[in-house]
Amino acid sequence: MKTKKIMQTKYFILLLSLLSISACKKDENKSLKGDTTQTEEKKVDVKRTVTIPELKAYLSGLIKADTTILGYDEKREVFTLLGIDQFTKEKLTEVYLNNNKN
Repeated sequence: MKTKKIMQTKYFILLLSLLSISACKKDENKSLKGDTTQTEEKKVDVKRTVTIPELKAYLSGLIKADTTILGYDEKREVFTLLGIDQFTKEKLTEVYLNNNKN
């Protein structure tokens, strides 16, 4: 039981650090490019939609966890890890699209 709690804590810390990194990266881009970043992001969203299975697989790869422990609440549009809210669909899609620009 202690091992499960430790793993949950590790995953939570990892997710928080990922969010921090992506937030810092986004802030840096805004300061360098000005307001054009928001316009470019909206264009990316319009060009490509990302499915829930794609986002689950991406999140699974980020945290090195099996997709079976990841969930998605369609009502609230939130991804969960072992039942704990982690990312909104909007935020994870944004991170996914920013990191997978073709």
